[in-house]
Amino acid sequence: MAVIAVAGGTGNVGRTLVEAIVATGKHEVKILARKANPELEKKLGASIVVVDYADVGTTTKILEEHNVHTVISAINMMPPPGETPLEFELIRAADASASTKRIISSGWGVPHNESQGSQLGSVPNKLRAAALLKETKDLEYTVVHNGFFYHVIHILRSARHLKLS
Repeated sequence: MAVIAVAGGTGNVGRTLVEAIVATGKHEVKILARKANPELEKKLGASIVVVDYADVGTTTKILEEHNVHTVISAINMMPPPGETPLEFELIRAADASASTKRIISSGWGVPHNESQGSQLGSVPNKLRAAALLKETKDLEYTVVHNGFFYHVIHILRSARHLKLS
């Protein structure tokens, strides 16, 4: 049974992924999050591991301590102005981890190219994450581009997780 860690697993996309993986019963699921939430752990059937993504060394150690084989990132790729997406450090930590063999990057949506950088705020960050993945040593990686279809299914199946204002 492989250990799968979902970074951002308490958020909209991440929580949906956690629920789906737990439901298969085929993998042990860990949620990487910035704060503990015992109630949500019980509800989802997956333990929450508190991480400081900015600390690559500690995050690497956490991945190894929990024998994480695969990391799935559902981290927001549009951080506040002036901040770097936490996924960049997560990629570095997964690459340095002796136990982690694979990562799925937070590319949820449509494929992008540099000409779209000024149209969508997350594009430069997603392109930088893709470049970082190509620089990894032995880490297998995937970037999922679900396109519009994903958004329709996500809203219909998982609207209970969306925070609409």
